Amino acid sequence: MRYLREFNQRLRELREARRVTRAEVAAACNTDERTVEAWESRDLSLRSYPSVPELIDLCQRLEVTLESMLDPDSPVDPGQLELPGLAFSNSDELSGAIDELERELARVRPLPDAD
Repeated sequence: MRYLREFNQRLRELREARRVTRAEVAAACNTDERTVEAWESRDLSLRSYPSVPELIDLCQRLEVTLESMLDPDSPVDPGQLELPGLAFSNSDELSGAIDELERELARVRPLPDAD
């Protein structure tokens, strides 16, 4: 995953610094502890990555920005953009992924205060 090369380590460090258990992360992301364990795995053959909705929920639970969970300075592979759970090679797929990301962000965005 282009933008998630250090995600497993970053997740573990953030979770431990905030004293959040894997069970709490799993509950926030509507998944199970084994999945969170796979997200944190050092072993590439066992490692997995959260989907876009899970990543948004994870950021919300850990109170961090989406950018802080990604590796924006990773080397670029021309013609390939990868986001958690999604890989694209043409503009139609990218457009659909952006729409999905916008829907997920709208889902967790706080409503404006009504006066």
